[in-house]
Amino acid sequence: MSAQCQVDLVPAAIAWPPRRAAGRAVGLIAQSLLIASCGPVDRPAGDDVAARDSAGVRIAQHTWAQIQALPQRRVDDEPAVHLGAAVDASGPYVFSGIVGAARLRDGTLVVADAGSGELRAFSGLGEHLGTWGREGEGPGEFTGFWGMGRLPGDSLVVWDLGLSRLSVFGPQGRVGRIATIMGAGSRSLVGVLESGVLLALIPTSDISDLSREGYQDVTHRHEIRDWEGSVMAMLRPHTLRRRYGVRRDGSMVVADIPFSSRVVAAVWGELAVVAPNERYDILGYGEDGSLKRIIRVERPPRRVGANDVEAYWRDRDSRRGQPSRTERTLRQEIPPSAFMPAFSSIVGDGTGQLWVQDMHVPGSEWQHWTVFDAAGSGVSRIQVPGGLNVLDVGQDHVLGTMTGEMGVQSVALFRILPS
Repeated sequence: MSAQCQVDLVPAAIAWPPRRAAGRAVGLIAQSLLIASCGPVDRPAGDDVAARDSAGVRIAQHTWAQIQALPQRRVDDEPAVHLGAAVDASGPYVFSGIVGAARLRDGTLVVADAGSGELRAFSGLGEHLGTWGREGEGPGEFTGFWGMGRLPGDSLVVWDLGLSRLSVFGPQGRVGRIATIMGAGSRSLVGVLESGVLLALIPTSDISDLSREGYQDVTHRHEIRDWEGSVMAMLRPHTLRRRYGVRRDGSMVVADIPFSSRVVAAVWGELAVVAPNERYDILGYGEDGSLKRIIRVERPPRRVGANDVEAYWRDRDSRRGQPSRTERTLRQEIPPSAFMPAFSSIVGDGTGQLWVQDMHVPGSEWQHWTVFDAAGSGVSRIQVPGGLNVLDVGQDHVLGTMTGEMGVQSVALFRILPS
């Protein structure tokens, strides 16, 4: 194999603002990292991805043709379990604001329902096993949780936004560790890395920026924290989403910009993934904030069409209710993005694999995901029903929420069929 020399300009994590804590760097003081790689190009098993290690960053590069040639899989036609789908659903089968769901190793399904402040456990057949937690401020109680993550051994950690508190529940619903993070402010828990540190999201937008007319960038920053709340790394602030606002009769009316790019985050084993979806670069950071891994897919951009925009607004209205007359007028004035983002969502499966969703057009019958292994090599392509909001994945299942008429939420578990 002949030697090759390849140079990449790779975005790096930075401390924001730059600082040091306890004698160690909180992040990298760099806007970007110029990476040069000279030598044989490795080709790991599984696909023909070009992989290289440069300055400690592993880059797995794919063409779109290679991704499409991966083994094709799909889920069963009907969900194996569907909680809350019955017309006469009542009690624990009625949900209002699901913020997380997980399938434990014994098949138990746990749903985090923010509306009731409860974690609800169901068997693999859909039978209600018990309810953990309730509204309140005592151990195992919540005033408003805003995320649920996985820990080793099937334990679950819940982030309570109102109390700035983390609560750990064992697989039988017993309350374990409780940690109050003082001064945490308004942020959500993205997940827990294999090492046990936390990936959290904190808003950084100036409120004055969100009250002016025209384009508004809603900015956030991702942080890696320990259980005492100390910041281990702060990743660079970014635009979480972009919107457009106008003032009418003294009030600000705001509308989304169809298919504008945003930042997607997830946990990938020992790495925190924080990736803008304007291009297919999946960036994985270590707990110290340094860039460790990149999955790069060379995919031709797809233009946004009029039908795409119509589907976008229909989906938005079905989930959030009908817009005001002013907002309808505003929608006609806002040009959509010229091109689709490169991908929609990212989910880690807890075994080192990462699922990346193709950019999904609302209303499509199917959505498609690419599964990558821990090294960034492609494993398979999986087809999932278009209306499923995927929250948890595994070797043989996909778990998520579905929204029916009148915005009624349900939880569906689909089995992945053999290849």
